[in-house]
Amino acid sequence: MKLKIFTILLIMLIISSCSMQISITMDTKSETVEAADGRIVLTVDVTYPKILDYEKQADDFIRSVISDYSEDALQDDIMYEFSMDCEVTYNKDNVVSILEKYYCYLGGAHGTPYYHSKTVNIKTGENLTPADFIDREIDVKQLFIDLINKNPDDFFGEESINMLNEINEIQFFVTETGLTFYVNPYDIAPYSTGFVMIDVPFEND
Repeated sequence: MKLKIFTILLIMLIISSCSMQISITMDTKSETVEAADGRIVLTVDVTYPKILDYEKQADDFIRSVISDYSEDALQDDIMYEFSMDCEVTYNKDNVVSILEKYYCYLGGAHGTPYYHSKTVNIKTGENLTPADFIDREIDVKQLFIDLINKNPDDFFGEESINMLNEINEIQFFVTETGLTFYVNPYDIAPYSTGFVMIDVPFEND
């Protein structure tokens, strides 16, 4: 009986270690630019995971925004807003996928959101590709072309396909069920369409 219990515990330990998550702590940084009259004219807010080189990336982002936009913000009547908000979408077996959500507002009817992502093997430092997760052939651009043709009112018609073909590599992030490929607003569709996303499951149904 004791041997049976020990065997079950050992199996559970092996299963647990195989899907072990890396401990990731999130941190925040923020900076503001203030005019002579006390008005806040520019804000930068960053939420990032304390792994890889993200702290440096957060510092570089803040420094770049302050350097590039402070002068314009001081001369404008509105408050400029910038943010970088990182979301860990996958954390298993030493693989971490992080979706970086950026936003900037420089006036007008709305701000500009855009995404960037990276998927890394923490142990080796290797940047991973879709082929590391899915062993079947996937024509990602064709999936987006099919989506454009199916929903023409959400896109720029044939011009969206031309714009798509100018993108060298469509970005992706990993989730528990598969890969999500995405294109940022304006890249192939109007702002009203938002992020154009296509989910591809790990297993082919």
